[in-house]
Amino acid sequence: MMRSIFAVLGLGLALALPAHAIKKPDLSSFRVASSPRSASIGPNQAGVAGAAAPVGSIPAGHVGSQVGNSGWYVGTAPAGSGTGATLLMGHAGDVFVAGTKYPFQAGYTVDKLAILAGIASAFSPVGGAAILGATALVQWINSHDGIRVNDQGQFIQDDPYWGYEFRSGGLSWHSRPDSACQEYLSAEQAKGVMHPSLVVDGVDMVNNRCVIRWSKGGSFFDYMSFIKRQVLDPTQPLPKSLDDIAPYLTKDPSPNIIPEILDRGGDIPLPSSPTITGPSQIKGPVTTTTNPDGSVTRRQTTTNFSTDGNRVTQTSTVTNTETCTGDGACSTVTSTTAPDPAAPDDQQQDDAAVDTPLPSVPKLYERKYPDGIVGIWNSKSQQLKETQLASFVSTLMPTGFVAGTCPSWTFDLNIAQWADMGVHVVEPPCWLWGVAKTLVIISALMLARSLIFGG
Repeated sequence: MMRSIFAVLGLGLALALPAHAIKKPDLSSFRVASSPRSASIGPNQAGVAGAAAPVGSIPAGHVGSQVGNSGWYVGTAPAGSGTGATLLMGHAGDVFVAGTKYPFQAGYTVDKLAILAGIASAFSPVGGAAILGATALVQWINSHDGIRVNDQGQFIQDDPYWGYEFRSGGLSWHSRPDSACQEYLSAEQAKGVMHPSLVVDGVDMVNNRCVIRWSKGGSFFDYMSFIKRQVLDPTQPLPKSLDDIAPYLTKDPSPNIIPEILDRGGDIPLPSSPTITGPSQIKGPVTTTTNPDGSVTRRQTTTNFSTDGNRVTQTSTVTNTETCTGDGACSTVTSTTAPDPAAPDDQQQDDAAVDTPLPSVPKLYERKYPDGIVGIWNSKSQQLKETQLASFVSTLMPTGFVAGTCPSWTFDLNIAQWADMGVHVVEPPCWLWGVAKTLVIISALMLARSLIFGG
């Protein structure tokens, strides 16, 4: 039962735990990398290419239970699948391939190393009171021989021979007393001292002796004594590292362990390439058209797909066209379009759109002013100048200036027949012009000084 002490404590398992893996918040989406006629699916974790897309609802008939309130489920492979009790995680979703919405299910194999990585990320350091709340995890650990979790959450040896070595007949030291007795019995049988039919069948640890019978479960023959020596303190818990715990955890893990790890902030390293399953073909809607001659045409397009690993690919498009005449006679035409398998995926031109020439645009109106605002001004400006309003503006300018006399303005306010306000003359007194002249000169001198000297 007991492994070599140095093999257990100095095993040095190189558990290459991934630096990034999927956590509970990442379960709301998956990643999809699309090309014109295919799509690749992967988990929403670091290192996986593609855009994020929402996870769908758990499909009917799935194997396993839901992970929290996400669209993921966890379980083991169904009977007859050839994978036994392999732990699986899965989810549903939709992707668009060649313009068609494709529903799928993605399945991920969760190996034991991923579970160990999850334990290390959720319970750090490994062991302690926090692990006691993970009921499924504790039950799985305690189902193994040689190790169990005690009431303090510590990993301890569940092996009555742990911490001791045994020897019988002065021969080699063994990790189990029955192995020591068997070596001594075989040596005595080789000498002809003991009958060859005798076997070791039981250990009496209280009196340090093995039970010798004529066969397994047969008649009692005698006892064979052994001695033991302590090499480690059997009451001490195992060191809190996966290197010490992993060799004991050999059984298939329970699916319920995964939600316990994720609920405690741990992460589960998933393979970057799940196995995709989905329909092999998707039928489009039936379109019905009534032709001018009274016949009816019904058309339906079916898109075929294939899946390979984490990739779904459109393989062909089949269009069925049925035309029925008024007397009930029908004819069917089937056309199949398949992409060139030799051409790279990114060079396929599936369902390529073809532009048709647009019809001529009818003339909606005739422009009244083809030259725009400029043409209107050129043709109407002279008429504007000849109006009474334009003439009134010109009368506002001073006229009749004579050298040596003060300026005056004459305003003729006879604008129209309905607006005759007479003629008015504006003559400011002459002394006002002298004052204005003086103010202008003084202001000019002050500005000149400020510009030259500043301040």
